[in-house]
Amino acid sequence: MCNRGNGTISLAHSPDIDADTLSNVILAEARQTISDLNEEREDAKVTYLGPVQFSNELFVDLEGVPARIMGPEEIEIFEAVLLQYYRDEFPGTDIQSVTVVSQMLLFEESRALRSELTTVRRARRMVTNRVLVHVSGSCGTGCAAPPEAEELTSSIHARSDEFIVKLTTAREMQAASTGNDVPNYFVDIQTIIPSAATKQPELPPPRDPEGG
Repeated sequence: MCNRGNGTISLAHSPDIDADTLSNVILAEARQTISDLNEEREDAKVTYLGPVQFSNELFVDLEGVPARIMGPEEIEIFEAVLLQYYRDEFPGTDIQSVTVVSQMLLFEESRALRSELTTVRRARRMVTNRVLVHVSGSCGTGCAAPPEAEELTSSIHARSDEFIVKLTTAREMQAASTGNDVPNYFVDIQTIIPSAATKQPELPPPRDPEGG
């Protein structure tokens, strides 16, 4: 049986000491401490693992987007906003990257408009962009354990409205700085539904928006 332990040490030091030198000294002392523990105890073996790398994939469904996938600039915004969002949500964890792996459009008739079909020949559809996202990083002395996919999804569930605002605002700021007047991809998002990639949520299959 293997149990993982985690500890936090607060250390005050001179600003003249650089971080790499300090880390090397601490690691050397940690190895010596572990060696001493193993000499004293015969019923257990202590091993220092160092920072533990992790990676997870999840779906992020953006409901209410235009009938197209995100372009390069929008992907860049989405990745940057989600990366900073997770860094704020998990401050003790080193979230290193957020990458869009794939996108898939899903079309569904808006329930509120189905009664209009007697007078409107073509139904308007709710468009969802299902984005597969890869999140990676490392968990060192600042976190008890790497975040699971369920934790990554629940954090978005809890503050989805705030996440939508961050996306919209970031796109507006980019447009103002570059002069790009392309309509804001994120401005009409109604809700964001995250889910673990191990179990894909059930939504209507993708259909051609021009089809019947």
